[in-house]
Amino acid sequence: MKKFFLYLALSFILFAQTITIYESPTCECCTKWSSYLKKNGFKTRDVKIANFYDYKNKYNIPENMQSCHTGYVEGYFLEGHIPAEDIQKLLQQKPNDIIGLSVPNMPIGSPGMEQGDYKENYNTYAIKKDGSIIIWSRH
Repeated sequence: MKKFFLYLALSFILFAQTITIYESPTCECCTKWSSYLKKNGFKTRDVKIANFYDYKNKYNIPENMQSCHTGYVEGYFLEGHIPAEDIQKLLQQKPNDIIGLSVPNMPIGSPGMEQGDYKENYNTYAIKKDGSIIIWSRH
């Protein structure tokens, strides 16, 4: 029985999706989001670079949907402090008309932006290939 659980744990670690995160070298909230993702089963590759805005342009992230860091996983961009369950849903469904998710404006209470018990209501948005934006989830 112990071998079975060890196998499951190793399988989870080996097959966890890696999210590459492009972020400012001085941003603490980006590091907190990366830590949050690790606690929720993802691997992260943190790339601290001064020109992280280049990735927002590379992935065609609308200006009003931009935030402090940009992640990339399995062909999708992840902009801002997106909850793990929204990313998991994206990777399970793999919609072919969506290019990425965004939580713009760094809302208080989103993952990596915790400020005690206070939480703002916020949305995770999906950006489609045609440039349209829909609500992916509400928090």
